[in-house]
Amino acid sequence: MCGEPVYKPAQGPVPDFCSDRCRNRWNRLTRTGTSARPRRSCHECGARLDTGTRGEYCGDACRKAHDYKTARDRRTLRSAANAGTIERLRMNADDLLTRAHAIELDTETIRRHGIETRARTHILLMRMLTLAAVHDPRSVTQAGPDGQIGRIIDACDRTGEDGDAERLLRRHGPARGAAGKGEDHAWPSA
Repeated sequence: MCGEPVYKPAQGPVPDFCSDRCRNRWNRLTRTGTSARPRRSCHECGARLDTGTRGEYCGDACRKAHDYKTARDRRTLRSAANAGTIERLRMNADDLLTRAHAIELDTETIRRHGIETRARTHILLMRMLTLAAVHDPRSVTQAGPDGQIGRIIDACDRTGEDGDAERLLRRHGPARGAAGKGEDHAWPSA
C-alpha cells in the first residue's frame, strides 16, 4: 500500500501488507469504494481478483484456457518459422541440385577430353616410333627398356592396347628401311 517491501516472516505465509497501518488504510479505502491502487483482474476472463489472491487467474479453468491460447500462438509462430526454414532449405536444395548438375556436366566433359587426349597421345607416340623405325632402324633394334625408345614403347602400350608398338614396328620394320643390308634385327617385345 505504502510502497514499502513486504518481507516473509520466519514462519507462516507472506503477508499482504507491510504493517497494520497499511491494512487498516486498505480496508478503509475498499469500504468507501475508492482504491489506492488499481484492482487486479484475471488475465483470461477479466474478472476482479480478491484482495489476498496472489495468482493471475481467477481459477484453473482460466489458467488452462490462457495456457492453451499462448501455446496455440507459440505453435503458430513456430509453424511460420518452420515454413520459412523449409522454403530456405528448398531454395538451397535447388541451388545445390543446379551446382551438382553443372559439376556432372563438367565431369563428363573432362572425361571426354581425357579420352580424346589419351587417343591423341597414343597417335603421337605411334608416329614417333614410326619415324624412329624408318629413319634410324638401329636405334629401335638396340633400344633398351630404360632408353628413350623403350620408354616410348611402354607409353604407347599404356595409352593404347598391349602390343600396338610391336605391331607397328613389325609393319615399319628394318626389312623395308634397311633393304639389301642383310642385317638381322631383333625387335624388342612390349
